[in-house]
Amino acid sequence: MNDTPNLPYFKIDSSEHDNLSARTGTLITSHGEIPTPAFFPVATQGTVKSLSSSDITEIGYKAFISNAYHLSLRPGIDSIKSLGGLHEFINWEGSIATDSGGFQIASLAKNIQISDEAVTFRSHIDGSLKHISPELSIRIQEELGADIIMAFDQPISYGAEKPDIQIGMQRTHDWLIRSIAAHSGTSLLYGIIQGGTYRDLRTESANFINSVKGIQGIAIGGLSLGEPKSVLWEMVEVSADLTSYHMPRHLLGVGSPEDLVEGVGKGIDTFDCVLPTRVARKGSLYTQFGRINITNSKYRVSNQAISSTCVCYTCNNYSLGYLNHLFKANELLAYRLGTIHNLTFIYTLMEDLRVSISTGNYIDYKNNFLDSYQSVDESVRSEQKRLWAIKQDQKKQDFE
Repeated sequence: MNDTPNLPYFKIDSSEHDNLSARTGTLITSHGEIPTPAFFPVATQGTVKSLSSSDITEIGYKAFISNAYHLSLRPGIDSIKSLGGLHEFINWEGSIATDSGGFQIASLAKNIQISDEAVTFRSHIDGSLKHISPELSIRIQEELGADIIMAFDQPISYGAEKPDIQIGMQRTHDWLIRSIAAHSGTSLLYGIIQGGTYRDLRTESANFINSVKGIQGIAIGGLSLGEPKSVLWEMVEVSADLTSYHMPRHLLGVGSPEDLVEGVGKGIDTFDCVLPTRVARKGSLYTQFGRINITNSKYRVSNQAISSTCVCYTCNNYSLGYLNHLFKANELLAYRLGTIHNLTFIYTLMEDLRVSISTGNYIDYKNNFLDSYQSVDESVRSEQKRLWAIKQDQKKQDFE
């Protein structure tokens, strides 16, 4: 599909070679250029938990992703606008992407009623009645001043019946048309591919999204919700292979190190996920050999850094023994130091991936990384997803 020139906001710099999808590029927004492939840390409510905007800048990130649903409920769009927009509000000079909140509404909100027109629900914060349409979702994201925005979509949980997934996919398509009509053009609008884990629905959705005029990027949604990794990558391949080569592609909700390495090889340009920061706050820290549990007693008297090759603030200044103490004592500093390390690990990984592609060594880099990095067992991953789902249900029940 190399039949169109580079777009003014996305330029492909190099690729491994013609029969591979991995590529480097530059995504250009009104708040700067983002070298790709890139990872967007998640700042759901305008903050990457435990870090300041300057912390994110010092690590090297050019962009992060916030959530329009959460910010519209608290502090509210009017409050953010009155304080100069989201960039000014959080003191961030880089780029901001926003998720429309479709997934968060489905997972957090109460008494959801979905129609072709809009979604009506009760806030998970105070129980107040809310109504969000595709048009309102676009307006909220634009009023926040986001550089990259997502069309309003209806993701369906893994394991749902195919007819329900098909209805959600069709609604996502219809809502995209309305989102495009409401889009003012001040930001880059991404359409979202849905279709669950059904190859035929993914194909239909990818073909539809790819045919639509008026979007500036394509996001792949509705995955990493509990399906096996083999199914995840099959659906990503189906989705990515049918979209324009020159359109930026974003994979929603995927961010473990091994998945980032794999996803780049499927032609994904940007990613976002809460995983690196969420596990950091639980004391699970990345190394080139896999995640370690810093609360393990073997680290109690270690004067070594988390990783001898890491250049982050944490590794340059603190020992495993001190981090073990902080986490066991539930000190707030533990969350900050762990998060800085994990996000630095991911940032460095993306840098290394870009170099490997530019030098024609992506396959070797991928194989070497996956050979040495021990991934979390599939059963552990499934259990973590189950516990997360229970937590979301509990949040809903708090308002009953």
